Amino acid sequence: MRIAVLEELRRAVAFEGYVWVLTAPLTCVGVDPLADVPGVTDLARTIRLKYATPLNRWTTLTGVAGLGDSAATSPLWREVQQPLGVVDVASAVFRDAHGCWGFLDLWLPEPLQPGPRALLASVLGEVTAALRGAGEFEGHQGTHAVAEEPQSAGPAPVTGGEQFLGDLLDGLRCGIGEPVGPLRGHPLEAER
Repeated sequence: MRIAVLEELRRAVAFEGYVWVLTAPLTCVGVDPLADVPGVTDLARTIRLKYATPLNRWTTLTGVAGLGDSAATSPLWREVQQPLGVVDVASAVFRDAHGCWGFLDLWLPEPLQPGPRALLASVLGEVTAALRGAGEFEGHQGTHAVAEEPQSAGPAPVTGGEQFLGDLLDGLRCGIGEPVGPLRGHPLEAER
């Protein structure tokens, strides 16, 4: 689905590269990246800089934003994107009342204009619903299954998995309100 959306966006928005990461909805941790970033030679450094850059960070962003006049405050832009000719980055976050399902960064050869910004904003709801409802995100269910399903053969099951995941999730914030607890308010909670 992400490739199809990117192909449609490319018809209306000129971008040279992109990073679209699906995230664990309750913690905002990136779990499934899809990227085409021509010229990037040190991917690990690029990812570190993305996580270290507060400007337009997906954990706090709502909607769509560009770097604009604040580009120079972004270590990612200064150290990686600007040398590659990136002028601006259109950042969009796919968030609803159930969590953050992913974020998209479009690496632009020119400043983000009102038309492309409005186009991106107009598709956020539909894309968010598709990511959440169409099974595009599998990671959270997988984590739940690993913590809950006993193994029938092989090494002994790891005990305390549910408690570990609960401890890990307690107190984390992802811009969706109160600190989350283990699967609190998540559809999988009913399966516990």
